Amino acid sequence: MMAKPQNYYCSACRGTFRWLHLLADKSDLPDFCELCGAQVEKPEPIFVPQAPAVHGMSAKAKAADDVYYGMEDASALRTQMMADAAGGTASDYDHTRITNLRTGLREGETAAVPPTSNPVSAAMQQTPQATGHQHNVTAQAFAAATTHGIGAYAGERARQAITSQHQQQVQAVVGGGRLATHR
Repeated sequence: MMAKPQNYYCSACRGTFRWLHLLADKSDLPDFCELCGAQVEKPEPIFVPQAPAVHGMSAKAKAADDVYYGMEDASALRTQMMADAAGGTASDYDHTRITNLRTGLREGETAAVPPTSNPVSAAMQQTPQATGHQHNVTAQAFAAATTHGIGAYAGERARQAITSQHQQQVQAVVGGGRLATHR
């Protein structure tokens, strides 16, 4: 049998006290009030509404938040890896980090924060052929064509550094016997 608590009313102190019944049939009624110590004859059980059990975050909500935090941590690691591969500091690549995912969402909602409406985004929407995604130009050609302004050739230099470092990593992995070459 499972122990079950029950609430009782004390007419002497007008308080409500909880009594833990050890038997399911409730034959062990309290003799005294737990609050004031007054003798209680034939106590009547009363209903006391309880707030829902809130013990912090549910496992389901915590799992979803852990995914978001993991994505943020992974993006910080990728930022550092970009800095190591292409040169510079991690703060130079902070624009690639995920820092503002919305947590505490319901099913079907999107975690990404929608872009803000500002003069720059309005100008990009008005002239998509001059800004934003270029449909007829590959990213590599666009990076190579950036020859003026802040960070001229930065994209091309980053691409070259990443490509050469990738080749070195492949040679190290193949040379270490951890990967077979496919021909």
